[in-house]
Amino acid sequence: MTDVLLINPGDRKMTFQELGKDFAAIEPPYWVVSMASFLRNNNFSVEVIDSDVENYSPEETAKKAIEIKPKLVAIISHGSTPQSSTLNMYPAGKITKAIKQLSNIPIAISGIHPTALPEKTLQEEKVDFVIIGEGPNTLRYLTEAIKNNERNFKKIQGLCFYDDDKTLVKNNAAPLVENIDHTMGTAAWDLIPMEKYRSHFWHSYDDIKKTQPYASIYTALGCKYNCSFCQVNALFGKPGMRFREPENVVNEIGMLVEKYGVRNLKISDELFVNNEGRHMKILDMLIERGYDLNMWVWSRIDTMKTKDLERMKKAGVNWAVYGIESADVNVRREIGKPIRPDVEEIVKATRESGVSVVANYIFGLPEDNMESMQSTYEQAERINAEEANFYAAQAYPGTRLYTQALKKGWKLPEKWSGFSHHSYDCLPVQTNYLSSADVLKFRDDSFYKYHTSKKYLHMIKEKFGQNAVDTINKITSVKLKRQILGD
Repeated sequence: MTDVLLINPGDRKMTFQELGKDFAAIEPPYWVVSMASFLRNNNFSVEVIDSDVENYSPEETAKKAIEIKPKLVAIISHGSTPQSSTLNMYPAGKITKAIKQLSNIPIAISGIHPTALPEKTLQEEKVDFVIIGEGPNTLRYLTEAIKNNERNFKKIQGLCFYDDDKTLVKNNAAPLVENIDHTMGTAAWDLIPMEKYRSHFWHSYDDIKKTQPYASIYTALGCKYNCSFCQVNALFGKPGMRFREPENVVNEIGMLVEKYGVRNLKISDELFVNNEGRHMKILDMLIERGYDLNMWVWSRIDTMKTKDLERMKKAGVNWAVYGIESADVNVRREIGKPIRPDVEEIVKATRESGVSVVANYIFGLPEDNMESMQSTYEQAERINAEEANFYAAQAYPGTRLYTQALKKGWKLPEKWSGFSHHSYDCLPVQTNYLSSADVLKFRDDSFYKYHTSKKYLHMIKEKFGQNAVDTINKITSVKLKRQILGD
């Protein structure tokens, strides 16, 4: 009998509509396999179901969970980005309901969203326990208690539950893991089907038919910044970063390359390129090993040093993802991400080094109006990055924007699926000047206009070839249906 079953929830159809089938990335659940490694290192037997990559229905997931006969089921509602935790709550809720219809196995749920809303999660979902915080030690002691038939859950830090007399108990969060490498160990990649994961379509523009295999890893946890729209610090309680040892990171990448044939790799850190320069130690070690990697990394404009770009490219960093967000000074100041005057110069230098750019923009931030959003779109056109992600702002639980929306009485989605940028029931947060529908229409129109422009498609063809252009044309031929726009 397995001690604990970890489940990665997912519903690509709900999250991305028709784009989910062929174009959305399917990312290995790093938090799941990292938790699994930690639990195995503490002598628990662990199994994993990745319902996202397997495309299981909630009922199929529940049936397979029952067949495994675990003492505890833990739903790990994390994901490829911080906001994925909220998006995954929709399939997570369906999975827990399906399991409880078949069995009374105790169920715990962990992630940024449950941490931000523990009482609400416990009240609304068919779960017995909510784990507050990053979770490894809480899950460890909960698994141990259930395995030993103990009921004194009040002593377990980071646990929220109803006790025997139906009184809500919310214990303080457990301390953060300090020595990540020593405590967590190398992720348990052997528990998931590595051959089934695929990269983002743009990540593989150099060979669009080779999106697999694909992996993602963390070299650090947390973020030292505190942007109003981002959930990441809700998990850790405060801004800050904890780092893995460069040697251990490179050894894990080496294992992914040599054992699983991984070339396409995402560095999932919220801020891999940082002022400490530690990232260059990792990249220099990768240069020494001579791997043929195709990596992408996150960076802020103000942490990228142009002198490092050549070495980054040599190490296999082919893509840098910049959170530009808005071209408007007031909009960025309000979200706690002041604008820099050299945005376009940094992007230009990045591309001249041979590193392609993904530029992220957000429409519908609190101080946005039509003029500021148009200014942001015009900047996107000038930059003409190899990929541009256009998002409609969402007030995710655990963010300052969520608190602001509640205070102002702004309407929020009725279901967690409504927090997805691509879902049918997507409901962006309104601004001080615009409705949710205004924001979403501008976002959808901007995505189509950008990705069908002659200037953009010419650049893509010159750099990556006709196959990349054909992929983009297939994507833009898919019209997302939007409830608030009358579809």
